Amino acid sequence: MAAALLFPPPAELAAMQTVVQVATWLGMRENAIEAVLTRIGEFQDATAVADQPCEIREIGIIDAVEWYSIAMSTVIFLPAPAGADPAAAPPTRELYPGEASKVVMLWRVCRKALGEEDQDPVKLWRQSDQYWGALNRGLAPGVQAPTGNGAGAGPAAFPPLPPPVAGRKIKISALVDQTDETEIPEGDPTEIARYREEYVRVMRGEPPSDHEVNDDQLSAIAYRVTVMNRTLYADYAVWTPYGEQIGAAQKFKVWLPVGNGKYQNVELKGPINYQTWLGCHKVMRTAAIAIKALTPTTADNYEHLIQGMVRRFPEAECWGLLYMVEKRARQHYAQTVKMRAERDKAAGALWAADYDPNMPWDFVWRWFCSAAGRAEYWQEQFLGPCQDWLGRGGSGAPLAPSDEIVAQYMPGSSGAVPRQDPGGAAWAGGAGRGRKSGKGRGKGRVGKARPPGQGTSKRARARQKKGVKQAAWQKSHPPALALDGGKKGEKKGKGKGKAPDGGQYCFSWGRCRDGACKDLAIGAPCPAGRIHRCEFCDAADHKSANCPAKPSGVTW
Repeated sequence: MAAALLFPPPAELAAMQTVVQVATWLGMRENAIEAVLTRIGEFQDATAVADQPCEIREIGIIDAVEWYSIAMSTVIFLPAPAGADPAAAPPTRELYPGEASKVVMLWRVCRKALGEEDQDPVKLWRQSDQYWGALNRGLAPGVQAPTGNGAGAGPAAFPPLPPPVAGRKIKISALVDQTDETEIPEGDPTEIARYREEYVRVMRGEPPSDHEVNDDQLSAIAYRVTVMNRTLYADYAVWTPYGEQIGAAQKFKVWLPVGNGKYQNVELKGPINYQTWLGCHKVMRTAAIAIKALTPTTADNYEHLIQGMVRRFPEAECWGLLYMVEKRARQHYAQTVKMRAERDKAAGALWAADYDPNMPWDFVWRWFCSAAGRAEYWQEQFLGPCQDWLGRGGSGAPLAPSDEIVAQYMPGSSGAVPRQDPGGAAWAGGAGRGRKSGKGRGKGRVGKARPPGQGTSKRARARQKKGVKQAAWQKSHPPALALDGGKKGEKKGKGKGKAPDGGQYCFSWGRCRDGACKDLAIGAPCPAGRIHRCEFCDAADHKSANCPAKPSGVTW
């Protein structure tokens, strides 16, 4: 069986001169050909359909967006019922989906016959302002259908598409994605009503008030998925129940590597816990069902997937990692799965056999909930790191593999380059570190190579033994704190009040002491050139006097 061709072979295409020849090759029926020619004003009543002289260029020169509107507003003329008034307009019907597709292909084949670049009118229509301004899919209310009596009678009976209305713009960054600065026209009320009717049809009722999606949210997510052809994703820091009313309050804290071997507790925008995430997800579920991006079952299964991981790892430290991994799945990894499914479906792969190009994100989200998705994505990005974190006793913070790579190889990180001794051997640590086992020589230095000529004399061994004893005593007897925040007996001068980068902390600002900087706000520069950061955690968003890590013995 010969494979179906999208366009005629070059030799056959070159022989085509009229629109009827192209339409016949596409398999269009005579009533559809008559309707199209009548719609563009080129049908001659005294001539049979097969002999219509309309040339290919009459269609090939029409704009793509205009042709799509013509195709969607073309109607088929039906025979008048017996006894009908001869002066009345004949009955009509809209094109069937297969007929409409052939009308669109009629324009593409005509352009190819003229040697013009091939374009997709459907895609260009969805990218135009008219998509959001007015969709003319058939007869407008109160407009008489074309009678087909004479050339030019058809188009005169149809109203032209209204020009795009310069109205309010919607920012994607304020509703869907904080990193996307795209501005789109305000959603068409007809389209929004159609989306809401689709939800009611599927769910047999309206959504609860806290699951309701407002018009701007619905327009923005529909534009992102159908027009921009991007993933079904919304940032739950701005995509919230009740729209903008609580969006500014969505924040949570997470530990991130800062590049110097340390981690900083950073406040990021997003849901603070699973319950907050669930409220945002319910709104996404409503919108996804309305725009035919997800089925209710898929949306619910994804919700249960996240709920199961929260129950397995309820620790607060794990929530920050889970949200970042879950957000990354919807925003980025979903596109990878979609591209892989398209490629493997064409190759006949079994796992992508039920991939539907009309609902690609429903397939992708179902894959995330499947055993393959759990093993490939969730185990590597979340479950595995959390298990390792619990195996270490819950110290530090759980990190995804990508974050571990950043922490290990970022310039300045302690894990980037191992320290070297003068002889070239890698050191495992400094003096006094590591396990302490045995007595006498080498205590505290088990398994560590010594540089040549160091630590071998009798005095060196004595100093090392004395240092180990002092370190053990200091560990069991933490020093008391003086009223000024320093340790009792601490020598004044060099090194006191120094920041990790070598700068001098400003005590007047951090400790709220009398001085020029006592009442300065956070972020204000120091007139004396000192550093306005906390002397306990080196953070710049609070003063030392208000630091949660301030020792209890400090009274200022």
